[in-house]
Amino acid sequence: MVGHSPSRRTVAAAETQSSRRERTVTPPVDAFALPAAMNRLARAHGVGVDASDAAISEEYGTAPKRESLKILANELGADFAPRRGELGKIPAETFPLVAMTRRGGAIILHRRDRDTIFLERPSGPSRATVLELREELLDVFFAFRLNGQSAERMTGAGRIEPTKAASRSGRLLLDLYAMLIRRHRSEMLQLVAAAMIINLFMMALPLYIMSVYDRVIPHAAFESLIALTIGAGIVLAADLGLRHVKLKFIDAVGMKSSRALQTRLYRKLLFSSLANRPRSAAQIAQAQQDVDGLCLQAPEFLASLVADTALAISILTLIYVIGGAIVIAPIIGCAIVAISVFIGAASAREPSKRSAALRNAAAAQVAETFESLTSIKANTAEHALLNQFERLADAASLIGHDARQRSRFVGHSTSVIVQATVVGTLFLGVVRIDQGAMSIGALAATTILVGRAVTPISQLVDQFNRIWTLKEVLAPALDSVAEQEEKGGERDGGESRTVSGSIAFRRVSFRHGDDVVALSDISLDIEPGEKIALIGKNGSGKSTLLHLIPRLYEPTSGSILIDGHDARQFSARRLRQAVALMPQETVLLNAPLKDNILLGASGVSEDDFRRAVEAAGVDKFARRHPKGYSLEVGPRGEFLSAGERQAVGLARTILKPRKILLLDEPTSMMDHTAESDVIEALRRETAGRTLILTTHRLRLLEIVDRVIVLDGGRVVADGPRDAVLKQLAQPTPAVNRRAASVA
Repeated sequence: MVGHSPSRRTVAAAETQSSRRERTVTPPVDAFALPAAMNRLARAHGVGVDASDAAISEEYGTAPKRESLKILANELGADFAPRRGELGKIPAETFPLVAMTRRGGAIILHRRDRDTIFLERPSGPSRATVLELREELLDVFFAFRLNGQSAERMTGAGRIEPTKAASRSGRLLLDLYAMLIRRHRSEMLQLVAAAMIINLFMMALPLYIMSVYDRVIPHAAFESLIALTIGAGIVLAADLGLRHVKLKFIDAVGMKSSRALQTRLYRKLLFSSLANRPRSAAQIAQAQQDVDGLCLQAPEFLASLVADTALAISILTLIYVIGGAIVIAPIIGCAIVAISVFIGAASAREPSKRSAALRNAAAAQVAETFESLTSIKANTAEHALLNQFERLADAASLIGHDARQRSRFVGHSTSVIVQATVVGTLFLGVVRIDQGAMSIGALAATTILVGRAVTPISQLVDQFNRIWTLKEVLAPALDSVAEQEEKGGERDGGESRTVSGSIAFRRVSFRHGDDVVALSDISLDIEPGEKIALIGKNGSGKSTLLHLIPRLYEPTSGSILIDGHDARQFSARRLRQAVALMPQETVLLNAPLKDNILLGASGVSEDDFRRAVEAAGVDKFARRHPKGYSLEVGPRGEFLSAGERQAVGLARTILKPRKILLLDEPTSMMDHTAESDVIEALRRETAGRTLILTTHRLRLLEIVDRVIVLDGGRVVADGPRDAVLKQLAQPTPAVNRRAASVA
């Protein structure tokens, strides 16, 4: 996949840094923008999307970042593996490639025949020698291959089989170590080398002590003592420097890995389906922190696994050379330490998970309190929520205390075992000295070496357990994010179709979870350009029906057809580029007013922007504010009124030139005057578009020509507006219930 490079510099050379958005730069003459080149190459191999070079470059930018390249590759149904190196040294079997030029563009290298490269530019196909291209190209390439994952876990008409959640955290751990080995191989090799040299230096002090006892003291060799002391000082100074270098490598590699995995987690949040979204923002926020901790520990563990294991074996070998059978004591000590640390950490693992879950619950309550503070105060619920938070905090503290006590007991036990091992070593050493098989200096050196052998083993096992515990704590957050991103079931058909606005429901049913039935056996036909209102009681399924059309949710059974084709043949992203949805609750980002209106839009002219804000009524309150459209709306748009937020959501929706407009209660928060203005604007803005809206207000029905009545997730009435309204007005008990839902 894109982004799995042996070096971050491979992709960095193809990236343009930007503070907030990807810059759109005109590519050099006779070179593609990178997204356009990738799409051209993908389409040449039967995948890709039916879009012009300008359109795809406008959507992704000409210098997209790493994650945007992953999204693009997913859309194209292909992998583009970054490579770095001289063109002449790239094997012919690696072709085709997308090559980056020194002027910021890209060209397609289809194949290589000895020194001749068959390539493609915007001007057309051509050929050139490796020598001719050397001055034009950077040493940055993207190797194309078909995406074998595009049909994985797909069944029937494109339903995605769920991946076992329990394996996600384990796969994350494996991916992390694979990333360390692939992307940061050079840094990891240097880290391991530094760790091994540091470990070798640890043997210097015992050997110094043995030499002093056995050579210097018996012969009063002060010249040798001075030389040995100078040497020991040099070793200690070098040891200090290497430890500092080691820490810098650990931090650098850990931060890079953390950034990559945090971005991956956020990407999964963005591109997973709504049905699999996390239950709380606090859960994902905590997961981001846990990923950071995991990534900072992983490089050290990997280096220690190699260096400390080699150190322990080397020290045990040295002890055997110096003291012979005395090595039995540290071997037994190492085994007991490893077993005790494993057992102790395993006993603390479950309390740690429970404590983390309670901390997440407490953090979620804090976030909910922040968002609902007005309602809490209005209902005088402060004390009840405070008591609930105290119970959560108490439980988390108690269980966390239990986990910490178990972990500390392991540490204390390890210390005692190390001391017992030293005692055993001294006992055996005295016996060996009495037998004449060992000197006093050798015993002193061996005693110090025993601690050097046992301690790395205990630290290594402890690091492993801490990483494993973090992995287990991460599991709930990973379970809440869909493993499979949204995608369509057909790569070469759905992307090239132009949506005209025809929609058909064929026996569609939908459930929220396993119990709540939202829609049941819905069958509808909607022609292009129709204006339809969905009415019914609260909870009758109106909003759910709208959310199914752009594939925000997938039907539990049945199918939805767009222009006669199953909606799952379209990728969710491409389908939403033809369908504009205004949800019932407009939530704004903590950004300026204009940025919120332009969310997801690109290439919007000033005239189109002005038309949309005037139609939605945003211009009325924007003109009155000193900052105008630079007004900061606050978190979730809380600096605006509910009606103003709704106007922003409506402007955002009608701004985009979509064939299908879905409006969920578009005027429910507006006053009478604002609603009248919006109704007149919608008459103009929806001309030639398919419009489906939900409402409890009769005035909005003026702009529709068909009314569908839902009750309990079923269609109970469907027909021309006037005929359905006349039927609802008839004084029968059954109809009165429908009328009540419309009023």
